[in-house]
Amino acid sequence: MLLRIAASEKRHLLTRDGKLMNMSHPYGVLLLERDDPLEQLRTAVSALNLQINPDVLFSRCSVCNDVCVKVDKNVAGSHVFPYILQTQDVISQCPSCKRFYWKGTHYRKLLRMLRSAIPDKAIDGRWPE
Repeated sequence: MLLRIAASEKRHLLTRDGKLMNMSHPYGVLLLERDDPLEQLRTAVSALNLQINPDVLFSRCSVCNDVCVKVDKNVAGSHVFPYILQTQDVISQCPSCKRFYWKGTHYRKLLRMLRSAIPDKAIDGRWPE
């Protein structure tokens, strides 16, 4: 089933299941041997020679993976803490699950983690700040 979905979407299949390595797939199967997500990212970027557009980092919902859209602070007003409204210029919302996002204190930590896993040569442009 996974192979069929990946083929229909013209995607590589990333897996931890070694049994899938012996199956035929038109776009390839990449076995991720490590449990660590940053190691998996590093492996995928290197093996597939990926180029990452920094403008799309943190643009998707962490719950349902839909692309978030910027919203007016008034829309977010009753759903986020007042401090967030005072300190954040940009608030985004997932159109599917309605979750709100902003560049809080965790943003810089996550960015450092991504920078440790993604080589600069794989970034198409400049790293965000």
